[in-house]
Amino acid sequence: RMVQTGTPAPRGSRSQFDIAAHYQDMLELDRDVHEDRELAQAEVALALRLVGDVPRRLFLPCCGMGRHVDPFRNTGVGRIHGVDLSAPTVELGRTRYGNARGVSFEVADLCEWATAETFDAAFLGGNSYADITDHNQLVAMTRCMVAPLRPGAPFVMDYISEGYLDRCALERTSTWHVPNF
Repeated sequence: RMVQTGTPAPRGSRSQFDIAAHYQDMLELDRDVHEDRELAQAEVALALRLVGDVPRRLFLPCCGMGRHVDPFRNTGVGRIHGVDLSAPTVELGRTRYGNARGVSFEVADLCEWATAETFDAAFLGGNSYADITDHNQLVAMTRCMVAPLRPGAPFVMDYISEGYLDRCALERTSTWHVPNF
């Protein structure tokens, strides 16, 4: 995990601030978003419209406390695995959904995370992706988020910013479908 230091960042990147500490603060500051069930349902409905089908196995990177778990389960998703860097938010998710069949949470740094499990889709809700300011870390995180997806599986993210996705360019070609609303 990279944290801000006195060492100058390589050209094209910036030093990364301590994201785990940031999330601990945001857990309380963004409570209105984390607890907004209507917003979570609307985000899930849009994600499923973009995906075109209900995935059997869903990966939730940067899952936080799992605010999207119930709306996805209510649509018929059978397996949901969330990963987040923040231990306190993952613990809240485990408390809420620990007994739910097919739901699991894991505390991990997505820049280093790997799994043998394969998923039919991934949904990155919220703006966690924007918290990565170091280009190398952003590329590493992106690789780890798409690695467990089966070939052709959709990755839906709800981040809006002109040119932002260009920052995570990988060696292989990626297609980003952007709907017109």
